[in-house]
Amino acid sequence: TPPITVIWNARWPTSEKEYQNMGLMSTEKGFFIGFITDPTERKIYVYVYGEEGKSEVKEVTNLDYDGYVDGTFKIVWNSDGSAVFYVNDEKVYESTLRIKIPMNIYLDTYEHPGFLKWIGYKKEGVAVLPKPRPVKKTVTYNWKWSSPEPNNWYRIEGNKITIYAVPGSDIWNCERRKAPMLVVDIPDKDRWEVSVHFEMPKRVLNTHVGLVLWNGKESGKVYAVYFGPKDQNNIAIEGSYSRICGGWAPFMILIPDTEGDFIRNYPYKTGWLKIKAVENEYSFFYREPGSEDWEFLGKIVTNPHEFTKVGLIAKAWFLNSVKVTFSDFKIEW
Repeated sequence: TPPITVIWNARWPTSEKEYQNMGLMSTEKGFFIGFITDPTERKIYVYVYGEEGKSEVKEVTNLDYDGYVDGTFKIVWNSDGSAVFYVNDEKVYESTLRIKIPMNIYLDTYEHPGFLKWIGYKKEGVAVLPKPRPVKKTVTYNWKWSSPEPNNWYRIEGNKITIYAVPGSDIWNCERRKAPMLVVDIPDKDRWEVSVHFEMPKRVLNTHVGLVLWNGKESGKVYAVYFGPKDQNNIAIEGSYSRICGGWAPFMILIPDTEGDFIRNYPYKTGWLKIKAVENEYSFFYREPGSEDWEFLGKIVTNPHEFTKVGLIAKAWFLNSVKVTFSDFKIEW
């Protein structure tokens, strides 16, 4: 029997409550060769189950994923009965268990919105799943740099963006002032989200860095709500929009339709930030280093189309400067 190759181009939602399967089975005898996700433990396994209940299970530890597993998953079932597993063309496991290839093989897939149905199976060749319609789309970023203070700067190197703000670089009370921002247009979608990783050489008093929502104005009534590490030990949502100008976190909590704490203890120099937008509602989440769990910090409700820009900010309103490096900035919908 010639080798069998099966390829999936798939996106697995790892937030599902149940196991997800992609593999091969047969109507003639009990066996399974494939991939399995365990969303509870946030792990991916390759699994080989053969005759007389013999099996092999191997955790795939070289996958890095957050919320979704994107990629090409391939199984090569060799003539000698061994199975070789690949993820994104990288070999992750080869079974020692040998299973004779039976007839009447079919694809076993736990279907959910991330998958399309299997097209077919060719014993002598390759069966390929079409790429599913993406659950989310990533945009191309046309960055705009805004900094009334000429000594502020930014640098883009690959997927990393470093921003430096000199002392006195503020944005506050519905006024533009001098804080630097690097932004892109907000997607023309009802639902979208933005996420980014940040890293600071040190936490600095009287500074605030992170993600920013901005109405794009350089003068007049300037609305900007920013979210990320503040001072030396906090993470906070603050700023100005149509319902408040001097929006310290304790004041933001008092505004009707808001939810959450808006400020918490956060002593780390690194982490992840995310904003989810549903029409004119914006929810803010963060993730501590080493954690896979997103923590909800707060939500605001604005007038429709109040913000036009989203991106990165660094503000230093007193005597200290601040430097932060962002990476993996991503907008999806």
